[in-house]
Amino acid sequence: MIQQRGALLIGTKDDLPGVSFLNPKTNAWEGFSVDLGNTLAQRIFGEAGHLQPKPVTPATRVPTIQEDTVDMNIETTFITQARKEQVDFADPYWGSGTRLFVLANNDSIHSPSDLDTKTVATTKGSTGKESLKDHPSIKWLEFDTNADSVEAVRTGRAVATDFDEVIGLSYQKNNSGFKFVGDPIDYFYYGIMVKKGQQDWVDFINQWEKDIKADGTWKRLYAQNFPGVDVPEPPQPPFDKAFH
Repeated sequence: MIQQRGALLIGTKDDLPGVSFLNPKTNAWEGFSVDLGNTLAQRIFGEAGHLQPKPVTPATRVPTIQEDTVDMNIETTFITQARKEQVDFADPYWGSGTRLFVLANNDSIHSPSDLDTKTVATTKGSTGKESLKDHPSIKWLEFDTNADSVEAVRTGRAVATDFDEVIGLSYQKNNSGFKFVGDPIDYFYYGIMVKKGQQDWVDFINQWEKDIKADGTWKRLYAQNFPGVDVPEPPQPPFDKAFH
């Protein structure tokens, strides 16, 4: 089906510089997730130029898989048990801790306990509220995108947002007005999502992942998209650092 169509359709975010970003100045897709998609498309077709990214949000990423709008999702999606009941995941391709993100001049928030009775922004469909379930007095503001959650913090509607360290890294690329505080609340692996019941497709993706981790492609693309940042080791079996 993918080869007949002539393109690999991937769901990914469009607002995260360095991760996955639709550049409004060039109308071109950029970022680590996009570059990974390009290498996979090149493996499928034997040549470059067969990738078609489609923007998705945390609220729409699962439905786009289930409805065959995209072939796969490379979109900083944490692998969780609840999501594995809805879609299938390939092996972890990346990972990140969940951390609190506040204004750079905020000296009152240091840990989750400082959020009690306060308003926190989160993104619909994310794991944010689950990560802070031990703090039931938090008042939540839910938004469709991470950008909206960050904007709520910037304007003072919320004292913090909690999301993947990777996403915060993206925002900090172009804005020094924010900072992380405290230790990571938890750690998850990112997984590529596909529709349930496509084991051959999962196996193909897993072999591609093994190859790009082994030959240095993964690290090269990471360094290319996050210059000046220490390049981590890609997740490797037995994937025992987090749920998988």
